[in-house]
Amino acid sequence: MDWSQRYARYRTAPLDLVLSDYAQNHRLDDGLRDALQDRAAQDTIRRVHLTGTPGLISSVIFSIVPKGEETRSNSVESFIVQGAVGSTVDVSAFFSRYRLPKLKCLRLDMWRISTWNLLKSQTTSLNTLSLTINDIDEQSPIPTLSQLLSILSSNPLLQYLELFHGSVPHDDGDGSSPRTQLRHLKELHLKSDFRHAFGLLNRLELLDKMDDLRLSPYRCSPSDLLQTVGPYIGDRVRRRGRSPSGLWLSAFPTSLAFCIKVGDALKGNGTTWVDSPKWFITVYRSVGPGESAEKLWFDIIGHIPQEEVIGVTTTLPILHSEELRVQMCNLAHLRLERVDLSTWIIEPDIHEPHTSNDILPALESIFITQFTLSGHDWSPFANFLSRRAAVGNPISFLRLIGHWHMDNDVLEGIKRVVKVFKDRRDGGDGY
Repeated sequence: MDWSQRYARYRTAPLDLVLSDYAQNHRLDDGLRDALQDRAAQDTIRRVHLTGTPGLISSVIFSIVPKGEETRSNSVESFIVQGAVGSTVDVSAFFSRYRLPKLKCLRLDMWRISTWNLLKSQTTSLNTLSLTINDIDEQSPIPTLSQLLSILSSNPLLQYLELFHGSVPHDDGDGSSPRTQLRHLKELHLKSDFRHAFGLLNRLELLDKMDDLRLSPYRCSPSDLLQTVGPYIGDRVRRRGRSPSGLWLSAFPTSLAFCIKVGDALKGNGTTWVDSPKWFITVYRSVGPGESAEKLWFDIIGHIPQEEVIGVTTTLPILHSEELRVQMCNLAHLRLERVDLSTWIIEPDIHEPHTSNDILPALESIFITQFTLSGHDWSPFANFLSRRAAVGNPISFLRLIGHWHMDNDVLEGIKRVVKVFKDRRDGGDGY
């Protein structure tokens, strides 16, 4: 810790206390402790960002808390505390002895406080609030939903809100009270018990068009996903209004978890691709034993307005769903990762009422990376491209990235039915 070499250099300039140190043997010497007390008395500390062992962090906080009983005004603008895993830092003294009219950013992790009412009474101007409480930490009192909503309503200018684990309490009311309005909130990240998260969401009045909503619910059953999470995602997308550039969808189910993202597509550098989507919804959930992540996400994707989707990045075999094949009528750009091209493409059923020209009629670009090819059989994929070209709707741009072998006759056949074909030999790894 180099504070001891620096504290005497600038005795009157505004001070930022930034600490990142987990060394067990670091302590505050008398000179440094006196300097911190003097700075606190002068009210020249702007930021307090402390990461390390509870003992060291507590010593710093104790040094900047005034002695006596009176409450003083303090000009600190940012207060961040992150203790070591398995222990907590008590911040009660700081919030009980100071009024914090200029505090804009508050981030607390591995911490505890004697009463949550202190956060309500001493914070009124926050634009950033991040709270993490270990669900099994018996030393940290879990707030009631009423207490949390009081803190949020006391800080109406909040723009960024992160609540993890025990900081999202269960709903202790009947839901009849007015919803808390957060008209300036741009980003909301919740990682908590499913029922706690949606109990809170149901009590908040959010902007229709937020920049970023991230949900990581746990203890969430498949029925919770289908009956609550899916409809909620669809409602949030519709409340934003129609995207002027179209929606981009990312869906990655695995054997352990799945993640779905929805964002506004952004134009690339004059190419046929639309890249770097601006994600505004992300949902992540672990997969339980016996659950089919693929089936769950097909059902959830169905709540998103399919006709607005112009781009998809996925491992899902979306062509296996007749509903998606038809309803994604404006899907223009498709990026596939870690798929088996021998099984991802399906041959048309002659009994289906839809022709090749009806299936993804707007599709013009395909980017495929990290793919496999069972039996080295290119015919399903090559036939898919040929059928589109035969009905006057060819793929304009195709790029393949990965290790594979293609016979010359297959290669030439694909080149004849695709306007632009690039593979790994062309270099580059972008769109």
